[in-house]
Amino acid sequence: MAKATPNINKLAQESVVFDSAYATAGSTPSRASFLTARHALRSGMVSGSRFGLSYFSPAQSGSLDPQELTLPEMLKTDIAYGPMGHFGTWHLGYGNGDGTGLPLHHGYDHFFGTLAQPSLKSCDNNVGTQSTVAQDKYGNPLDAETPEAQAAAAEAAAGEASARASLGTTTTQHEYGLTWWAMWSLTSIVWQSLVVLTIVSWFADMMSNKTCVRVLFVVVAVLMLPCFLVLDTLTLSNPSSCILLRNDRIVEQPVRMGTYLRRVTDEALHFVESTMTCSRHRCQERKSFAMTVSYPMPPPNSLNALFGDDYTGLGKEADALAEVDHNIGVLLRKINHLGLRSRTLVVLTGFAPDYFSAQTGRNGPMRVPLVVNFEGHTSEGMRDHHPVDIMDIMPTFLQLADVPSPVHLDGQSFWPLIHKHATKDMRAQAQRQAQNRPLLHYCRDTAVGMSKGDYTLLLEEGDGTHSCGGRQLVPPRLCNRATDPHCKDWIALGPSMDQDMGLIASAMLDAWQPQHEHVMQDDTGARKTTAWPVWSNYPCCGDTCTCARDVPPQKGQAPRAKPKSGGRAYAGEIV
Repeated sequence: MAKATPNINKLAQESVVFDSAYATAGSTPSRASFLTARHALRSGMVSGSRFGLSYFSPAQSGSLDPQELTLPEMLKTDIAYGPMGHFGTWHLGYGNGDGTGLPLHHGYDHFFGTLAQPSLKSCDNNVGTQSTVAQDKYGNPLDAETPEAQAAAAEAAAGEASARASLGTTTTQHEYGLTWWAMWSLTSIVWQSLVVLTIVSWFADMMSNKTCVRVLFVVVAVLMLPCFLVLDTLTLSNPSSCILLRNDRIVEQPVRMGTYLRRVTDEALHFVESTMTCSRHRCQERKSFAMTVSYPMPPPNSLNALFGDDYTGLGKEADALAEVDHNIGVLLRKINHLGLRSRTLVVLTGFAPDYFSAQTGRNGPMRVPLVVNFEGHTSEGMRDHHPVDIMDIMPTFLQLADVPSPVHLDGQSFWPLIHKHATKDMRAQAQRQAQNRPLLHYCRDTAVGMSKGDYTLLLEEGDGTHSCGGRQLVPPRLCNRATDPHCKDWIALGPSMDQDMGLIASAMLDAWQPQHEHVMQDDTGARKTTAWPVWSNYPCCGDTCTCARDVPPQKGQAPRAKPKSGGRAYAGEIV
């Protein structure tokens, strides 16, 4: 995969890489815990179903609670911090049909992106796959008078006309499996009871009561078909659920996937440039700012033309990853060009998916990449093995910004572990605290494991298909990450264990329950992601829920010279 990710690899070589970074399983829960630095069940952003649903419909009521303090809201308590932007996937709810759950209501000033992860088959419309903007090496559009820009403009005009026409005629595939999954999960007790009743009746009276069996099948079909049709219209199975918004306004429905990643990057570049005041010889940011950028993996038929035709030679998945890597590189080059890299904390991580492979599913808690770079302040090429969670990112930003949190946070700053200029005593103390920290791993509202020091305890395993559809392990399993970093070999707890391992396992078994009870104290029991979608809540840009009216952002003030160093450090973030 090195060929597919040269920019990410280069960033990792210049940064601190955490080998044992974790996230709550599921896109919505992991995003919620990242933004609030609290376990997602505290805000109700987890599923009450064993299938572990995230938000599966833009028509669902509820969203991230407005009372939950997010990263941008906390940073804004310091007057030195100004604009905040989120670009890309949101997936934390639309909000009762009126958009009250969008980023603008959670501390952000600018938003451009989709409500949910647009990597589904239903979003794969093969529209807008041509790259038509002539750019320099920093990602800036070339001057309109250059021949390259004029040729690109002509191509863009033709491509835009074709794309707008295609949106009305392009055939996309429904994700019927997602519809069945949502219906079965939301009404699992009812449908499972009916299925069991049908099976029992079939075997108990198969020969003498065939009419009764037929009636049961008809009843099941009559009950299920209307629910299926309604859910298929309102869930992410419907291509019209692939909605693109700028701030709180729908600009495309469905989104033109082929140029989506490029446009997310353009919006982020414009946001960065708009925060700068530039003269002929220097640029300076008006106020410190932060941004989060959430790239999806583009679906196979909607790859940008630059990354199609087996670009990497490793298949479409690698080609999609290469497109993400390219856009990350454009962002990093812009930050470098503006002279902001030495004052920017860059964090690269990933959110946990709703599904994962059988091998990953049975290997325990969801590990995610975590790369941290603060030029001049973090070591190059350093690897840290202490267990961390993506909810630790926000406390790290708050520590650097010297902003206290008014609420209890489950996450804790990892800055003392990676600070290049920390004293020996400070580093030793931080390492002791990290070694002794019990870190719970959640699927749904269940603690399925815990990491402490070099060890990870596994209480429940995944089923290999759904992220949270596993079974309780009896006895639990233990992994020594010092000798088995990827936890491929789990050791069953029991009398045959070595004495030292037995003592460690016993201590972890004693510690996880009190930790879980502490987290559960703030759990109200409300589960927003399993609420039924409401027809009137479905966001629609027109009578037919089909529109293509996106326009590029107005050009920001591009710098004429590299700005001088100095000034207040600010947080910039790529997720």
